Amino acid sequence: MKKAIVSFAHGDKFNRMLQIALPTFYHYGTKYNYDVICPSYNNVIEICKDLGWDHNRPISWLKVPIIKRFLNNYDTILWLDSDIIITKKSPDIMQYIENDTLQAVTVHADLYEGLVPNCGVWLLTNKFSNYLDDVWAKTAYINHHWWEQMAVIELMNWIPKSKTQKLSEYGLSTVGLPYEFNVHKNDVRFNEDSIKNGYFLHATMWKDREKTMQEWIDNDE
Repeated sequence: MKKAIVSFAHGDKFNRMLQIALPTFYHYGTKYNYDVICPSYNNVIEICKDLGWDHNRPISWLKVPIIKRFLNNYDTILWLDSDIIITKKSPDIMQYIENDTLQAVTVHADLYEGLVPNCGVWLLTNKFSNYLDDVWAKTAYINHHWWEQMAVIELMNWIPKSKTQKLSEYGLSTVGLPYEFNVHKNDVRFNEDSIKNGYFLHATMWKDREKTMQEWIDNDE
């Protein structure tokens, strides 16, 4: 099985975060046999042109054409936002994936929003060839504060404020990852041990993300 870790950053702040994160991606990739791919912004513009998609959307949306492009060459893409650190003790995420899996995400028990699938760590397979086209087609959410994540939530037929879900076929083909694969500060499970015990540490919601990420790396045992 061909696997790749894929990430992307645009703008000085996000490029600096990605440079902090990349050594941890490469370490994980070498350990578990993933290629690591980080296209440039110009590469992404060309990918969108090839797909016939307009790249002029909020940057978070651009993970969708990037993943679609590289799923042509890989069986599995593990998308990681640029503000994520992988700790040295992290197991291979593939042990949680089943043969009929479309995607895998951590569902956060958010302090304010309810149960929210988070696409900052987003594993995708080729189970449904049109899935990412359907995500991109959800233009009503181009400027939603969750961007492409809201499109994914709707396509899953997921209701964040409900504990009872009537999932679509996309939703039924989604695997929920353990919290340790997307340690998020606003999750009710977050506590003083979360960083020490976590696998993928997500710096979103931290005041100084670059400093926080570097501290996580420096303290990783």
